[in-house]
Amino acid sequence: MVATIVYQLTRNLSMKEVESSGFGAYFVNHTTGIYPADATGVPFSAAALQVKGDPVTDVHEDLAAEQKARTTYDNILRFADDPDVREPIKFLREREIVHYQRFGEGLRIITDNLDDKNFYAFNPAFDSGTFKNNRPAASSNQNNFDNNSSATSANDSTNNNNSNNNKNPSASAAQNDKSQNKQNAVSAQQTEKKSMQSQSENHPKKSSTQPLITWSMK
Repeated sequence: MVATIVYQLTRNLSMKEVESSGFGAYFVNHTTGIYPADATGVPFSAAALQVKGDPVTDVHEDLAAEQKARTTYDNILRFADDPDVREPIKFLREREIVHYQRFGEGLRIITDNLDDKNFYAFNPAFDSGTFKNNRPAASSNQNNFDNNSSATSANDSTNNNNSNNNKNPSASAAQNDKSQNKQNAVSAQQTEKKSMQSQSENHPKKSSTQPLITWSMK
């Protein structure tokens, strides 16, 4: 579309218009034919394209390309006043924005389906077992290992307690005696409290004859 716009703008130029518009250098090399090049005359080549074979990397490259194209269209719109130029450029600009959004959604889909949160640690297009629906069998073995480790830890803790009791029976007996004495003390306190409550019920307090004090705002 951009090449078509350039062709329409230059096909009927006179030599005076070519010289006064700064189009002379291009005209000498290409007349008014279409030769893909940037604003400084650097021709287009495949070197402008990048591919790494990694979906995450390549989609980021696509996102950057869409934004760079949008910026170029923004700059064209800043100085172009011909409606026949502005309208197609505005359409191209909107298309770059939509492409950027779609590439962003694609990147999110890729990363959401990877098996690891750190998706920069591998190449999904090359390394196997990186997607959630293609987990390696090692993951189930790891779960079994974790469960066995937990059970072993619990058994070790129980065995340690039993071992300590067996190693020092006198200390264990002393601990039991201390616990029994504490329970007896608590039971005696509860019995005394019940006795005091019973005596209070048999001898109720006399009712107070003092009048209530009330406060009022004048």
